Amino acid sequence: MCRVKSNPFKRFYTQEVKLLEITETGAYTKTQTVRELCSLKADVQPYNGGLAAKDYGLETECQKRMFCDNNEHLTEGNYAETGGGRYKIIYAEPWDMGAVVILRKVIV
Repeated sequence: MCRVKSNPFKRFYTQEVKLLEITETGAYTKTQTVRELCSLKADVQPYNGGLAAKDYGLETECQKRMFCDNNEHLTEGNYAETGGGRYKIIYAEPWDMGAVVILRKVIV
């Protein structure tokens, strides 16, 4: 019998997050298509590029770090919408008990 690991951090996943796929078409007049992939609960925290460089070796601008359950849609290039803001997923790493995701704010 296989035992599934219980995630003790799940109790902190209190914020609703929508995962989105956004595609743009058109050379001069950009048309944006937004498709909701799924929604999940997460722990979303303020974060910055200095910490991302120290913690993950990422030299990038970012504003949030998100912890949540693993999800097939947590991929670089997709978007997360939460707390009235939209963020591009610039880094996602699955762990044994979930995932860590680095987010950069985008203008809607």
